Amino acid sequence: MKINSALRACAILLLAQGPLLCAAAPKARITPDDLAVFRAALRFGCRTAHQGYYVVSDIPDSVKDEPPPSDWPSRTLWTQLDAPVPSRFRWPHLNICAERVVDGKEVDSIFARQTAIPPKWEPFYAKFRGAKGLIRISPPAFTSDGRHAVVYLEEACDLMCASGAYLEYKRENGGWKLWRWKFAWIT
Repeated sequence: MKINSALRACAILLLAQGPLLCAAAPKARITPDDLAVFRAALRFGCRTAHQGYYVVSDIPDSVKDEPPPSDWPSRTLWTQLDAPVPSRFRWPHLNICAERVVDGKEVDSIFARQTAIPPKWEPFYAKFRGAKGLIRISPPAFTSDGRHAVVYLEEACDLMCASGAYLEYKRENGGWKLWRWKFAWIT
């Protein structure tokens, strides 16, 4: 009896807190589907590998205050994308086509050590010779049926060369195919 009363009290307390406590739980680890969608999101570089490569931060991106396109992703997917990413969640260090996943803290320190506002990109390009720029990708948000996934991807190569986009993938024939995409912002 005491347990039931305690559970009821906890439920009432949680309901009283409103939507803040009802947000999607942050991902604690990378699933095989997370990694498959991550790989699919980086495959666009395969077509332009001869023009250089992108450095991909192993620190997942978050959507920040970038609103979703008005017609998608759905509210449920948006809540998943907007959830905080635990600090232990890291993309694995691997190469996909020409793209190279690297230590995001190392990348961030290149810009953090500078006093210039905005920071210059020359130190980044000195460290990563031949790179075209930097990519950060959010953990994917999946529909309840597991057939669609959405990621938020940011790409930058200097102050006036950056964009953020939502990419939706559909599971087809055992893999993830780009279904549609839309810019969130562009400079």
